[in-house]
Amino acid sequence: MEINLHHPETTFVTCHQLPAVDWQPGAACLFTDGLAVFRLAVPPVAGVASRLEARLSPDEIIRANRYHRVIDRLRFVAGRGLLRILIGKYSHQPPDRVQIDSRAGRKPTLLNAPGVEVSVSHAGNWVLVAVGRDEPVGVDVEFMDDSVDYPAIVRTSFSPAEQHAIAVAHTPRPLFYEFWTRKEALVKAADLGITDNFCHIPARPGNHRVAGYGLGAGAWVVAGFAVDPAHPAAVAHRPGVGGPVFYTIHTDILP
Repeated sequence: MEINLHHPETTFVTCHQLPAVDWQPGAACLFTDGLAVFRLAVPPVAGVASRLEARLSPDEIIRANRYHRVIDRLRFVAGRGLLRILIGKYSHQPPDRVQIDSRAGRKPTLLNAPGVEVSVSHAGNWVLVAVGRDEPVGVDVEFMDDSVDYPAIVRTSFSPAEQHAIAVAHTPRPLFYEFWTRKEALVKAADLGITDNFCHIPARPGNHRVAGYGLGAGAWVVAGFAVDPAHPAAVAHRPGVGGPVFYTIHTDILP
């Protein structure tokens, strides 16, 4: 594909993998970071889940009750409850007053928290929330499932160079997930929703120029990291906000 550098939406994307993540305790967060990523284990205790569910709006409770599997419902409740608590901390208001506009397949839009940008992802037993100050952000986490037929996905959603990198990798499945989470985080940051252009969304380490495909003008940084050995993840953000700070949320932060 020939890239037109004069295209009005030429985007510069830098992808890299963080060698290690220093997960700080959530109690240490002052909620002033330019970019932060929070992780929360899906609450195994009913009382914790109830405390999170108490922060949800009536519409969110209806959405939660549509899930048939308990783990899916818990993930949604944990994600929305944590999101409301964090936004409340950043915008200095009670969690139940936070107004969230959710559209299917798109990241949440905050209606009464100016200057706060968020993205949510959940997989397996983990929920991630990324919070950015005045800049868009996207986050994705996946469970590394050995039963997934990843070669079929690679053929349709990855560029020829990405396909080759996975084909020759010593451990191709982890590399697939590494690339996939980067792509997902970037399209979430750009608020693209579900896109047919995944093969054009860059994921290999290094610097890339992309013309069009909805990423907009300017530049993005996409950093891969591990939530734990079975859950690869990535966060996408504008380069001006600096690197993300990582926090593990425990029940001590929950109201």
